[in-house]
Amino acid sequence: MKCQIIIALFLLSIQTISSYGLDEEDVIDSSKNDSFLCCCPDYANFSVWHAKWEVLCQDDAMTIRKARELYNKSRALMNSSKCQEALKLINQSLEFDPESSEAWNLKGAALACIYSFDEAISCYERSIGSDSSNPRPYSNMATSLMYQKRYDEALEFNKKATELLDKLGGVWWPW
Repeated sequence: MKCQIIIALFLLSIQTISSYGLDEEDVIDSSKNDSFLCCCPDYANFSVWHAKWEVLCQDDAMTIRKARELYNKSRALMNSSKCQEALKLINQSLEFDPESSEAWNLKGAALACIYSFDEAISCYERSIGSDSSNPRPYSNMATSLMYQKRYDEALEFNKKATELLDKLGGVWWPW
């Protein structure tokens, strides 16, 4: 994610610099301020910027891989009904990728498994906020709401899950 932002900022800075006819002396090198972004109006400095950008992209890729690895281990634990252990790993996964809709949904499922329905519902809300096209958190939310005897709300979330599921061709899943 960082590398995508930096690419956009770099391209914007090149466009801005050239459109205003600025030269290298007119540009502040923000890398002197512990930032990886530096404006490189001449292409001689591009290799320095590119090397810094590659490091960030590699860091992002490693972060996503680590988050996915922890998520997959957590799913395996959930499939074995080891909810507490799964919860520990999914929390670690979320430290690496706090915007993962799937991870928030799985955390909700782990919390529901240990009867922490209020916390589970918060996780499902976060999951839906990240990806409203995924039927899983809607269905899981409905289940948690039913355990809390909030049947009208549960019915609405169940309807939404069914509606989304129909769009996906009716494939079901465990969590």
